[in-house]
Amino acid sequence: MESFLSNHRKVGIDTCVEWCPLTLAIADRASHLRAADNLRAPDAVQAATALVEKASGFISNDPAFRRIDGLAVLLLDDLRLA
Repeated sequence: MESFLSNHRKVGIDTCVEWCPLTLAIADRASHLRAADNLRAPDAVQAATALVEKASGFISNDPAFRRIDGLAVLLLDDLRLA
């Protein structure tokens, strides 16, 4: 885990990332997202965490996250075009 965090600190990501524990509210929201948006379980948990914790944005490289209402998604591929 320390190596993972160290790599994120090198690129400055730790300044905008908050680590959140899995709660019953997040698990419940994830199960609804999994069914409604046809997401895999890990993706549903990530999206549900962002929604429940009211994240200002969600960084990914999977366009499937754009199907989720209320989730402000930034795709890494979009940055390459800029």
